[in-house]
Amino acid sequence: MKSRLKPTDDIFKRTLSTGRFLFLLDGYDEIFSTKKQAINRQIETFIDAYSNNNFIITTRPGSGIEGFARFLDFKVCALSNDDVVQFTKKIVEDGERRERIIKIVNDPSNNAYIEYLRNPLLLSMFIMAFENHPEIPKKKSSFYRNVFDTLYSKHDGITKGSWPREKLTQLERDDFEKILNIFSYLSLREGHYTFTEEYLTDTLKKVKKAADYDINTEDLIYDLRTTISIMTLDGFGYSFPHRSLQEYFTAQFISDLPSEKKAKAYNNLFKILEKSSADHSFNFWNMCYELDFIDFSINFLIPQLKKFQSLLDQDTDENILRSYFRMLEPAIVLASVEHNSIEREQVRIIRHYNLFSALLDFCNVFDFKQVAKFPINSGANDELVVLFKKKHGKMKHRPIDESLPRDSKVLDILLKFKIVNVIKEINRAISKKIASLEIEISKRKGNIDSILNL
Repeated sequence: MKSRLKPTDDIFKRTLSTGRFLFLLDGYDEIFSTKKQAINRQIETFIDAYSNNNFIITTRPGSGIEGFARFLDFKVCALSNDDVVQFTKKIVEDGERRERIIKIVNDPSNNAYIEYLRNPLLLSMFIMAFENHPEIPKKKSSFYRNVFDTLYSKHDGITKGSWPREKLTQLERDDFEKILNIFSYLSLREGHYTFTEEYLTDTLKKVKKAADYDINTEDLIYDLRTTISIMTLDGFGYSFPHRSLQEYFTAQFISDLPSEKKAKAYNNLFKILEKSSADHSFNFWNMCYELDFIDFSINFLIPQLKKFQSLLDQDTDENILRSYFRMLEPAIVLASVEHNSIEREQVRIIRHYNLFSALLDFCNVFDFKQVAKFPINSGANDELVVLFKKKHGKMKHRPIDESLPRDSKVLDILLKFKIVNVIKEINRAISKKIASLEIEISKRKGNIDSILNL
């Protein structure tokens, strides 16, 4: 029977209070950092008001989501070999093609590259590109190149008896790639991952001017969306089939620049990426690392690592700790942990996921868990719990306290239990990473010189 109740705010709120809802909050990592604190408060207020419901937040790794202490953290597991096979069986209808893909997956010689296929997205792209490129590429950049090749030629005679579809712009593959490289760089630099028709049109006009193409913009949009299917339209917004393709084209744009221009391009991008997407685009960094190792390391990785080192190079332990906390932007949370049926309150140091934290993770320099769990592992926990409770008293939900790490009493306790030894270990690890990068750069330049001198 249809309800005759008119939707009102009161009815809506009472309905939410029943606890029969599951809220799926997708794409937390795409919130701009300037808005994240306000949105976090809104989410927490809403959850407090309707806590009987269930809430799931999805994000790329490293988005700072660990700040929500009341949530349990789950990671999407990589697909097992059997999962890959079962996924393929469900996706691929043609029996012969399905068996050929499964044969490649099960081939022991491909074990080193099977990691690409453990990701459902990359597995889907591999299946799509299989007819044109029936192998697993060794590099992710090669993988995305294969995907673009497939999308470009999707309508150009892949199936028996089909005819190449006319491209309104009459552009060739390399022309489209050049346009996509420039467009991706410009849009990523401005923090755009979806594009209104107005934005797409205006930016493509800039691209045409920069690349010296005398073509109709509407024809170009048609070709990008329909002819080569590299842009999708969902509602009123255009986007790439996946954000990782935008990152691939951007990395390719920078790698093709003259060496003296790359530093500016990297600086332009990382300034905006630091403000926009909180995960700092590890996939993009990986692409740069593969396509442009020498200049990426010289213009970004090594200078940033050296900058962090210089900030940690202080004259006293207290200054070292204060400097590290300024970079880390940590907060403290008090959580109840059950161990052997005994509940114990533990202080955790959690980090704001900024460029410093992201770079250490990307370079595999240091495991932050040593800092996060320092209070309990060092014995400082009990004293820190007392300070936390003194400030916040009894609360239903423990707040995330961003001021405590700057409290002189907290700093004194951490210094007393030798947290500076952990920070110095980080500094030594950074030195080793810089040295290894410089050795690899020298090696690669030497290899190039030896070829030129043949």
